Amino acid sequence: MKNLLLAIFLYCSLFSIAQKSSKVDSPTPTQKGVQQKLKDESCVFRTIYSGVQLMSLFPFNQTASIRLISFDPLKEEERGVIHKFFHVESLRNYYFDSIKIDTDNWKEAVTLDTSRFRNLGNLMFNYAPIKVSNVGIDTALQCYRPRNAIIFYNESDQIISVIEICFECQKMQFFPNSFRLNYNCTNKFELFKKFFLQNGIKYRTTQINQSN
Repeated sequence: MKNLLLAIFLYCSLFSIAQKSSKVDSPTPTQKGVQQKLKDESCVFRTIYSGVQLMSLFPFNQTASIRLISFDPLKEEERGVIHKFFHVESLRNYYFDSIKIDTDNWKEAVTLDTSRFRNLGNLMFNYAPIKVSNVGIDTALQCYRPRNAIIFYNESDQIISVIEICFECQKMQFFPNSFRLNYNCTNKFELFKKFFLQNGIKYRTTQINQSN
């Protein structure tokens, strides 16, 4: 009789644990909703613009060459490269105007083959969320510390546009002010990181959580 009661007790205990485990592992309706929205906001390729149309959009319509770069500023307060466009006094690190640029602190620089222009154009303009929801990427607590950028040059080797990227905090800044890029889908930065890596830029694309 004692053995029977012990067996019943053990069975009930295991059944109770299994029920609790099942409850923990099963996502709540709210969690399911968030997961679905995040899935909906993932980037997918859409032919929003044809190849010809892509090359007619700014900055491609004025671009003769494109460089992908990685960099480290000399001073902590100098977060990136774009703000230097707005200084008239010459500063050593990352001072540049519309024609010249100081490359002393670039870690890597790759001139993009023209055959890759369309690939970049697709990434910039033809990857969009499946559908837009009210769930975004919350990076408010992350510091903006860009270490990568895409620089567009015209035929006179003048800089006409810059996309500055912080892979850690998943934010971008743009030059000129009138130029903006929609990047509100969940894996857009992973796609950009992959593009940089495929074209030979390793810094902040292979180990973005490294110190520096």
